[in-house]
Amino acid sequence: MKKALSLALLLVIVFSLLSPSLANYQNLNSTMPQFMIDFITPLYTLDSSGYKVLDSSGNDVTDIFILNTNSLYSQHKWDEIHSYMINNSYTVVKFEELDTQTRSSDIAVRVTAGVAKYIKCQDPDRPAVFQADATLSGNIYYNPNTGVVSNVGGTQVTNFFTTQVSGVFNSFKRSALNLYEYHDTYKGYFGVSFTATTDYVGGQTNYDYVDMDNNSRTIKLEISAYPE
Repeated sequence: MKKALSLALLLVIVFSLLSPSLANYQNLNSTMPQFMIDFITPLYTLDSSGYKVLDSSGNDVTDIFILNTNSLYSQHKWDEIHSYMINNSYTVVKFEELDTQTRSSDIAVRVTAGVAKYIKCQDPDRPAVFQADATLSGNIYYNPNTGVVSNVGGTQVTNFFTTQVSGVFNSFKRSALNLYEYHDTYKGYFGVSFTATTDYVGGQTNYDYVDMDNNSRTIKLEISAYPE
């Protein structure tokens, strides 16, 4: 039986200042960048082949997503759709089977994910929440009969955007993006990591720059896929 490619775990974030719960994020007003609007628009059209909406466990929630956001789409309320995505930990994914085959007759699937997340700094003296949006792509090569993954390649970040949505910080700086990819027997991984550093306002009028260990953290957005 030919095995199709699914996502086992859509997003792994390594960031020690993250809140473990989204419960406090419900009233935040996020902004959907234009590249995310362009990426998810096919979900609402006849050109939606290959697109899925998956939750944080990799379950297909496309029908639920469209049912709950179709009226927002009709009214062009993209920011509300964006907040709905983040608060429910939904990620929009596009699967494209490529013509390229390896010598072992493995097939290649291009996986592109539109990721939107809140990042919360839990420092009690300088609380803040930022949003991060990215479109991240990679090729997974696997044997369609056995499900064995032979390679991962072509990792790209075509768009990346961060902005602050609440808190006392007034900037969120990041290092250059570091792309990576690897695989084990039955799963392929690709992702991007970067170091984030925050600034904050000291007192009422003075601006202080802080570059401390507890204000600089590594964030990793990682996609993992497996044949099933």
